[in-house]
Amino acid sequence: MFNFATKEDGMKVLAIAPYPGLKELLSDIGSEQPFELRVETGDLNAGLQYAQEAEKNGTDVIVSRGGTAELIQEKVSIPVIDIEVSGYDMLRVITLIKDFPGKAAIVGFSAIAEGASAVCSLVDIEVKTITITEADEVYSKLESLQRSGYQVIVGDVITVKIAEELGLNGILLTSGKESVIKAFNEARKSFNIIENMRMQYGISDAVLRNMQQYVLVLNQDQKIIYCNGQQANYLKEMIMNYFKDFDNAVEQVNDTSLLHFFCEKDGFIWGIQAEGILKNNNQLIVFFINKEDKLKTINGLNVKINQHRVTGPSTVLKGRLSENYKMNNMYEKALRFTKADKNILIEGERGTGKERTAELIHLSSERHQEPFVTVNCEIINQEDLEYIMNLFSSKLFPFVNGGTLFLKNIHLLPIANQKNLMTGIEAYSNMHIISSASKELSSLVQDAFLSSLYEKVAELRIFIPPLRERKEDIESLISLFINECNIRYGKQISGVREESLSLLQQPNWYGNVSELYKVIEEAVLISNNSYLEEEDINEALLYDWEKKEINLSGTLSEIETRIIEEVLEQENFNHSQTAKRLGINRTTLWRKLKQKNNNE
Repeated sequence: MFNFATKEDGMKVLAIAPYPGLKELLSDIGSEQPFELRVETGDLNAGLQYAQEAEKNGTDVIVSRGGTAELIQEKVSIPVIDIEVSGYDMLRVITLIKDFPGKAAIVGFSAIAEGASAVCSLVDIEVKTITITEADEVYSKLESLQRSGYQVIVGDVITVKIAEELGLNGILLTSGKESVIKAFNEARKSFNIIENMRMQYGISDAVLRNMQQYVLVLNQDQKIIYCNGQQANYLKEMIMNYFKDFDNAVEQVNDTSLLHFFCEKDGFIWGIQAEGILKNNNQLIVFFINKEDKLKTINGLNVKINQHRVTGPSTVLKGRLSENYKMNNMYEKALRFTKADKNILIEGERGTGKERTAELIHLSSERHQEPFVTVNCEIINQEDLEYIMNLFSSKLFPFVNGGTLFLKNIHLLPIANQKNLMTGIEAYSNMHIISSASKELSSLVQDAFLSSLYEKVAELRIFIPPLRERKEDIESLISLFINECNIRYGKQISGVREESLSLLQQPNWYGNVSELYKVIEEAVLISNNSYLEEEDINEALLYDWEKKEINLSGTLSEIETRIIEEVLEQENFNHSQTAKRLGINRTTLWRKLKQKNNNE
């Protein structure tokens, strides 16, 4: 039920923001408007559900943007006002990407593509623009750009989402203050039309909306004959994505009296039964649909089902751009490993991007259409892990069979859980296993890690270098992070000043990419300018982490032990990296640590 703050006008408006930052902007500007306003964040079908509920509760006008606004307009009877992307909005984003390394392209419908092309021409910036006429074209256009070596894609929410699924860098065209004010003015103009429509036609509330099970009937032309809920097109789209075409659906249903299968959409698993009916020589299929909520409640489990990927493995690892030779070598190694189909261990300090690399390997392999299942070993408990292992042999097994199992932070898994995990993965040989560790896993084998499990998960190994060893990547990472924060918080930061960039090059970033993101996030939040200034970065950095003092009291041996402990902690207990920084070999390091333990 919507709760609107009382305003004098009597007009009720629901604003649906496809990204979080727009919600903040809508709320801020909406607080000064003379109508009742509610703001929600939701893209496409999530936004549609908000809109349908708002229509039921007497909302007069809906304000949204892009594809979300277009979808809502098709499904509701009340006016939908589209928040435009202005020329100023385009200029701001184009300014942000102009110095970004790698080829960039703008992809969108004619209004965006033509407008962006005009802005690029005006400011003499060369950026390729691609015009699309239907949303279904986005995926193929982006894959073509990816094959041509493009790394940065500018577009609307859907375009950016698909770009990121392909492993590209997506830059969202955000709407600014002027566009929101214009949309609110258009909403007020539409209010008189709404009142006239209500007087003539009224609003119907007679549809049943709370049934536990959905029933959807399609005919041979894929037309919806019947649905007992408000999600008919949503359910139809999900089912047809599973079958690819209706003839395939008819063939599978006719092969069995009752077909039982599962689909994934928006993070939920749907259990579906399908039955064929022949009526007046017309083939009908009846789908009985239930939402399976169990996977959403398992702490430490995340399942990504990639049914939409139909055109082959991603090529992102072939063109992955880095200014650092170590990172380029790492990406080349990862690409070669996709051909071997052997289990891979990814090692590196916390915050270096191990999970993202694991997913890129999956998307670049022949298993790209199969699920990517993440088990976070840091937070999983024994009961949850046993339940997950049981899922692999239950009715949900088709979702993980043939896919990739990513064991995140496997070095933090207790011995008891390691044994359960080993039993589970041995039973299902058709899963590719990628693991990550922020410690050198081989050093834990004797005391804290099963040798049999290590041999299973570390058939091949990849090491991701820390950020302090590839500082030439910092500038491009900053541009990406500014864009992400603009989207999340409704800011319009266009870049970072040279003196600010110089400041950000100085720390050793022991928290790596994650720590850099937190600093940029804070700087974006506190900045009141178009660029991140030196004072913004100084305030965000706050502490000088590089000047941590070491107690120099005691004997030489005691001081040496404290130095070893400090470097070991900074290197996330990676013995090889610690020995390298100390200028000693691993055997000497091991001997000194053993001597320390004996003394204790």
